Amino acid sequence: MKNLRNLRVGRWAAIVIDADSAVGPSFGSVAPDEAILGAIRRRMGGLERLAVRCTLGVLDKPGDTDELVFCSRHGNVETLTSLLRSILAREPMSPIAFSGSVHNAAPGLVGQICKERLSHTAIAAGRQTFAAGLIEAYARLVTEECEDVTLTFADVRLPEPFHVFEDESVPGVAIALRLTLGSDETGAMAVASGRAGVLELLNRLSDGTTLIAVDPEQWFGAAS
Repeated sequence: MKNLRNLRVGRWAAIVIDADSAVGPSFGSVAPDEAILGAIRRRMGGLERLAVRCTLGVLDKPGDTDELVFCSRHGNVETLTSLLRSILAREPMSPIAFSGSVHNAAPGLVGQICKERLSHTAIAAGRQTFAAGLIEAYARLVTEECEDVTLTFADVRLPEPFHVFEDESVPGVAIALRLTLGSDETGAMAVASGRAGVLELLNRLSDGTTLIAVDPEQWFGAAS
């Protein structure tokens, strides 16, 4: 585990989301809302819209990445809560809302917007969701399945009535990174767990950091 190469960040984009799910400042090369066709944008949930804007912002052209890795601890809880309320009220559920509540909705929408059949993976792994996404990207790159992986993470604070299960007091964030294999030099950033770790990574990227350390032992513990 000690001789793993680092991941190198190329283009990146991020949007911070406050406790009330209001869109805050953006960083890097975030695509504007207008990059998403209105007919598609109107049926997207807030989480998907922000994730897609970040992802589109780091793509130089449609289909120029080998793999999309989307990771979110909770996914689109806003739409899921609406569907659950419909069930409780014995009302019909919206098929469009249901399609937007599945965990791989965001990367699927990116492919639809780009009009490309982009290969993608969707990941959820608790507080280590972003770390799991990094490991997935690393595995694709180090086995030479891909030369370029786009990793997107999007997660917001849990709304009522699920707020009781929230274990982080930091804002939500959507971030997309174009990743390639880097060197094994020291000095790469070690990303902490949770949204807090992703927000710290955002600060470091803004300061010019380009290397992320891949450290499964730190994230998931040493194998027994």
